[in-house]
Amino acid sequence: KDWWPSWSPDGSTVMFESFRDGDFELYRVDQDGGNLFRLTNAPAWDAHPVWSKDGQWIAFVSNRDGSAEIYRMDANGGNVQRLTMDATPDGSPAWSADSQWIAFTSWRDGNPEIYRMRSDGSDVQRLTNNNARDDYPLWSPDGQSIAYVSGESGSENVVVVSADGSSSHALTAATGNNGSPSWSPDGQYLAFQTNH
Repeated sequence: KDWWPSWSPDGSTVMFESFRDGDFELYRVDQDGGNLFRLTNAPAWDAHPVWSKDGQWIAFVSNRDGSAEIYRMDANGGNVQRLTMDATPDGSPAWSADSQWIAFTSWRDGNPEIYRMRSDGSDVQRLTNNNARDDYPLWSPDGQSIAYVSGESGSENVVVVSADGSSSHALTAATGNNGSPSWSPDGQYLAFQTNH
């Protein structure tokens, strides 16, 4: 009943989503399993939590206002703010290295595309424009690029787009599905999974 674990940047706590109280809510716990603390308490599902790199904020997805939207709250669960205001689903939030931007996936233009916004929800910018699903963005450690999974070629491949959306290039071109990109700490490499 517990999913989506995410370490705090200082390594002291783990945040996760749980159905233990009969509803999807967010919790955090010390690394040794002590001091369980409930972060959210809404009559809806709260899911997919991610820490900002400075440890000050948590972005997450919730349907508490009717549709899947992106919210942020402080590290203690207070000061909850809705960041996206579109009637279509928004999800897959990912923080930039400087904690100033959030990349995310949105259906607002008809199919899932990658967008970015400032950490307060302002200055929303569309980064991809394909007639296929683009999802699961992940910022590079230097903040200059965003890796994501694209179905543009007819199968899922890992693509990297510049942080401003001005250029992109595919890193994989297999007929099978490739996904779950993960940057190396120095940003020189990307690990990914494949089934081809």
